Amino acid sequence: MGLATHNRMKRLSVLIAIACLLFLNPSSADSEIEDETASGLREKIDALVEKASSVDASGEETKAAKEELVALGKDATPILIAQLDTISVLKSIALLDVLTDIGEEAVPDLLQALESEAPRTRRNAAYILAKIKDERAIPSLLGFLNDEKAELRRIAAMGLGDLEYREAVPQLMKLSDDLDEGVRRHIVIALGKIEDEEATPTLLRALKDKYFSVRFPASEALVKLGSAAVDPLILTLKDKEFLTQSLVIETLGKIGDERAVKPLIGFLSSEDWGLRGVAVEALGNIGGKKARNSIKKLSKREKNGFVREKIFRALEELNSQ
Repeated sequence: MGLATHNRMKRLSVLIAIACLLFLNPSSADSEIEDETASGLREKIDALVEKASSVDASGEETKAAKEELVALGKDATPILIAQLDTISVLKSIALLDVLTDIGEEAVPDLLQALESEAPRTRRNAAYILAKIKDERAIPSLLGFLNDEKAELRRIAAMGLGDLEYREAVPQLMKLSDDLDEGVRRHIVIALGKIEDEEATPTLLRALKDKYFSVRFPASEALVKLGSAAVDPLILTLKDKEFLTQSLVIETLGKIGDERAVKPLIGFLSSEDWGLRGVAVEALGNIGGKKARNSIKKLSKREKNGFVREKIFRALEELNSQ
């Protein structure tokens, strides 16, 4: 046998041996193909996330990248969730947007992410589940209310509010005195979304919070409660602090219940022009003959420019009704 023939026979033997191995263990070849496919998908997703969160990309490019990620659906979910621990704000926003839009398909992986040891991953997963409005997140969100990290307590309050989970009201009320301003703010917002009358005393206390970021949402929440909040608000008018009184007056005006007319008329004689002004505006919003006549009477003696402007606007609105 010549050398050339020998080499050909040797190569043929090697090829036959490889073929036999593949035949006997085809999963090895499939595994390599799957690994290559997964690697390619990961690279594609990473590139899209980078573009979706890039400050250099145009608005259209960012939008297109997010839409492509959403279209990948559950295939992209594990890879996206693995990046939820990022410290990049832009990347976090992009991931939250995409996973929220993927929606129900992302829920199983998001529920697993709630058990992550990384606080940011747990926080972001909880936020997304709340936005998706999946009630399977409720047990974890309730647990986060007692977490030592304020950011998780905030997210928990926000999520329970988005889910309008009424059974959480007692726990939310207990947290209304939290030392973190952000937690108190989201507690009040959540109570406003749930609209449970049981929370009225908590919301009234929040009207006196040292931060306006808590006071204003408390006012909005009480407006949503409507007539049920009127009598407690009228009692709160006795508070002598200007900011509390003015916000209570404004809240009563937005609710528009006629029971508030008489106590509000009393503020038209206040020595504080600021209180006279907000009282005029509130009475104008409530309307009615008694409110109109009281504002007209004030117009004859009022000299403060701010209050006179409020009178003009109120009477203009009342006369057009």
